[in-house]
Amino acid sequence: MTNRYEEVDESVDDILNNVQVNNFPELRNAFIKALFDTKRRSKGGVIVLGRIMKPNDFIRHFTKAEAASE
Repeated sequence: MTNRYEEVDESVDDILNNVQVNNFPELRNAFIKALFDTKRRSKGGVIVLGRIMKPNDFIRHFTKAEAASE
């Protein structure tokens, strides 16, 4: 069974960090995790290139150790 989500490479993290710092200074202390979703998504016939979601308690539990190491 393959994993639907993949880790982004360092260049994507650099771009995300640049956007976060320059455009959203109020989020400078926020930990944002970027992942590639290998499933093609569309809504109303339009391809969705990205989305942002706030993690629930279940997801937060599994990423707690990773966030602490950042």
